[in-house]
Amino acid sequence: MEGRFDQGFVMGAWAANVDRQWSYQYALSSHVELNLFAGMDFGCGSECRARVIVTSYQYPGSDARNWEEATASVSFAERVGASLSWSPRGLGINRSTRTLEGWYVQPLSRATSLEFDGGTLHIGSAEYW
Repeated sequence: MEGRFDQGFVMGAWAANVDRQWSYQYALSSHVELNLFAGMDFGCGSECRARVIVTSYQYPGSDARNWEEATASVSFAERVGASLSWSPRGLGINRSTRTLEGWYVQPLSRATSLEFDGGTLHIGSAEYW
C-alpha cells in the first residue's frame, strides 16, 4: 500500500508472513514482518522517474532485529531501472550492507509482463549475488 502526497512525497507499508529472517538459522516466533517507508518520488525527464526512500523493517514480537535501509532508484519508460540501497546494520546484523540491483520489464499483454532482475549484496567485506 502506498500513498502519494504533494510535491512527490510518498509513504507506505507492506506486511509479510515470514518464518526466518535472512541472517538467522532459527525460526521466528511471530512470523510477521512489517515494512514502513517514506521518501520522495519525482520525474527526471519525460520518460524517467527517480525515487529516494527510507524503509524500516520491523519484526514485532519476535527475537529478530529490526533495521532500516536507504534506497535511491531510477527507472526509464517504466521498463528499465536500477537501485542502490545502504544500511548501517542491514538484515538485522551488526554490519553495513549495500545492495545494487537492476531490472527489465517486458510487457506481454495488458495484464501480463515478464520481469528480469539481478543484483549484488555486499555485507561488510563479503559479497553475494
